[in-house]
Amino acid sequence: MTTSPDGISAALLAANQQLLARRQELRARASIPEARHSVTSKQLPECSPAPAPAPLTTLPPHLGWHSPAVTNTLRHSPPPPPAFRKLATPPPPNSFRNAPPPPDLNGHLKLYPTLALALLQQNHESAGRLWLLCRYLDTQGVGHLSVKQLRDQLTAKNSPWRLCGPRQLRNLIQAGEGLFWHRNNGRLWLRSLQKVLDNLNVSRLSGHPILLPIKTLLEGIGTVRAHFYASFHSGRLPDTAPASKQPKPIARETLTSLTGCSPSSQRRYETIAAVKAKMQIALGPQWSEMGAEEWGWERGTAVFNFIDHKGQHGPAGQTYLAWQLPNSYQGPHATCARGRQKQLNRHLRDLRIKGAGNEQIEPQLLYHHHGAQAVRAYNQAPDQTCYWAQRQSVGRYRIWGVLLPTH
Repeated sequence: MTTSPDGISAALLAANQQLLARRQELRARASIPEARHSVTSKQLPECSPAPAPAPLTTLPPHLGWHSPAVTNTLRHSPPPPPAFRKLATPPPPNSFRNAPPPPDLNGHLKLYPTLALALLQQNHESAGRLWLLCRYLDTQGVGHLSVKQLRDQLTAKNSPWRLCGPRQLRNLIQAGEGLFWHRNNGRLWLRSLQKVLDNLNVSRLSGHPILLPIKTLLEGIGTVRAHFYASFHSGRLPDTAPASKQPKPIARETLTSLTGCSPSSQRRYETIAAVKAKMQIALGPQWSEMGAEEWGWERGTAVFNFIDHKGQHGPAGQTYLAWQLPNSYQGPHATCARGRQKQLNRHLRDLRIKGAGNEQIEPQLLYHHHGAQAVRAYNQAPDQTCYWAQRQSVGRYRIWGVLLPTH
């Protein structure tokens, strides 16, 4: 291999000349403006060949650091392979990262007992049931549903969500217009919970919210009414309460004032919804002929003789005067957290100030879980009767102690 006096090989000089010639040719082509239409080789003007570039006699001092062997190795070594980045697997078609889950037929709906009782009192059970179903079917939380989609889902004979026929659905939509929703442009624009409570004249939410199965709303309207009524008993005491705290007695008259259901309807609803009733007995003083006559005049046939055979309340075999109290009830539904209940109550309180409405009526008789609590209440108001639970459970009934008012 021949080299120049400067130590540069002839092959390197030839390659450098070819590189310069190629670069000059590319510059000449780039200087010709592109035509809008395609042209043939005959239409192109003849160009004179570019002059040969001057040979490169010296290399930059930094290339190879004056080392011919390193320079030759760098020029003839193959370029490194390009680095490839692993691409993520593309998502399947028609899939969304934040797509809401479809409604679950085996799910549960959060229901406030005060709202259920307001629907019962004002005879809005049918339209209110549809409003609850629409809120559950609105999985995206946009606040509106298509009427056509609702009709296909709730009226189709082969649909698991079938609620009624098309004619009845139109009647329900018409009955709930302005109260539970507003229909416009083929959609039902659902009212919020606080607006519905305001339209039903509910002044305060009380008790614990319950979890109502969705399948219950798809059954007959009689079953729906029964569970609306049973929600009151389920929400009085949460299922997480200790065993020492059981539901307190409540009279049928009080239930009629709260729910708007007659005593016969209450018994029928308790059978349908599997509400458990438990007898409550108040244990009075020891039996005497004069006391029995006096208590008989005051409480009528409700007074009877209670014999303590096992000696759980005193000497074994002792006879006491006793009378039956209103039953206590235990609902079939599980309870859940109160959530926005305090915020809703604040909104309803600021919206209006009412004295009556759907407020719960407190019974005249005061029931307490233990004797100390009953004594404190009795000391504050000696003119009222105070009861306290003596034992958690005695068979099919429960025994209560009593503090009678002073005359």
